[in-house]
Amino acid sequence: MPLRALIDGTEYLAPRISARHWAFLRDKVRTHEASLVLPCCRSPGFMRTSRRGSFHFVHKAGSKCPFRHEDSQSLWISTEILRAAAGLDFSGTTDVDVAGIPLPTLITIPDRSHQLAVLGYERKYPLSGIPDLHARLLANKVRACWLLLDRNLDEKDLDSASRGPLLGDIPCFLLKNRGIRVQIPGSSTLPIREFLTALLHGSFHYRVAYRVASPSRISGLLYLMPCPSCGREVYFYSLSDVHYSACGHRLYPVDRDRYRPEILAAFREVMRSRKLPFGHVEWGAGEDKSPESAVLECVHCGKPVYESRIRSFLRRQAPSPVDHFAFDIRWKEPLTVPHPHWCMPSGGEPC
Repeated sequence: MPLRALIDGTEYLAPRISARHWAFLRDKVRTHEASLVLPCCRSPGFMRTSRRGSFHFVHKAGSKCPFRHEDSQSLWISTEILRAAAGLDFSGTTDVDVAGIPLPTLITIPDRSHQLAVLGYERKYPLSGIPDLHARLLANKVRACWLLLDRNLDEKDLDSASRGPLLGDIPCFLLKNRGIRVQIPGSSTLPIREFLTALLHGSFHYRVAYRVASPSRISGLLYLMPCPSCGREVYFYSLSDVHYSACGHRLYPVDRDRYRPEILAAFREVMRSRKLPFGHVEWGAGEDKSPESAVLECVHCGKPVYESRIRSFLRRQAPSPVDHFAFDIRWKEPLTVPHPHWCMPSGGEPC
């Protein structure tokens, strides 16, 4: 069921025909005042409206054309793609063959050397076969975006999609709710129109790591606990903010980085201004001896106060904080978190 036809030699794209003009053309074709030819196979066809109200053209019975089996859902998605392209004044066409691969939609974006094909939703493609098809399209100056229906994937693939990109830097996304929403693997979902607009704008970027958009103002709580060695009270602190990536993905609490040099130096200034003692922090001396681990030394006896003791104290005693604090901070170097993902920044530069 293609979306493109020649009526008396003039090419028409069904999604771009008004309801009034559609009815006019349909009557002319029905009464044989005009001839309709499907350019995908150069055979005659006719006009039809789907249950979703989408206009499309139909092959006659017995056709062997590869574009004859699209269902109403696939037609609706193709229509949404063409409408998104038209909304940006990009030209689009449908039902074309490139390197032996049937493409339901093909978009030409000005000032780009490649055209953009969106496919995958109109038929079942095994994940293992997509890289070869993708490479063949690239060799013919067509960049492909694959939209796969979640019902066509097995549980292993769906589980993989919950963690990150399905096919590395090949843009491959899942269609949810019968195509109404698109899932970004490892992230959230977007309405299909919002997704298509971002895709056509070139807003999606493949990144191997998150770039952390660290907060410029840090807030936290100050606690007291007895030193496990001498029993005298030791100050320690926790931070209450959260790290986000540049594309808005929640990463982890800032408290995980509370002994980073920038934070530690700023906190010591807070303690000095309040004339409160705070012990030395030694990197690489934690219980697991990893370079990132740190240990707080008691200001009274110099013995280590390990993170596990602090966490256990907070969990079991649930102490009330003795004070709260906040300070501005300027990060010396950007934080990154290794994790392949498709990045669509909500503002500014991508990860």
